[in-house]
Amino acid sequence: MKKALITFAALATIITGFSLPAAAAPASDLTVQVHSSWNDRGRYDQRHGWKKQHNRRYQMMNQREVRRMLYRQGYRTHDIRQQRSDYYVRARNHKGRQVMLIVNGYSGKIVGQRYIGRPHFNRT
Repeated sequence: MKKALITFAALATIITGFSLPAAAAPASDLTVQVHSSWNDRGRYDQRHGWKKQHNRRYQMMNQREVRRMLYRQGYRTHDIRQQRSDYYVRARNHKGRQVMLIVNGYSGKIVGQRYIGRPHFNRT
């Protein structure tokens, strides 16, 4: 008799523990937030949100970060100069042409691009 009473009390405690939180909050108030640093291909992305950190903390990117960001976009940098909150970068694009890029120092976006040197025309 004691075994049955102890089992019943344990079962009632477990059921009560599961049912009280669900009854306390209606289903419309429940929110689930999922934070993941895994990208779409299933690989861990170590740079998750690094641009957001610079925007949120109002910190300017240093030259090494600008060089790395442009390298990932296909540019090979030669010279990086800072003027106020922008970086002026001489680089080569993926086709090998020299370009002058203006990069925002806070967000890392390319805000201007100009080709350097004489234009490549085909002679007829």
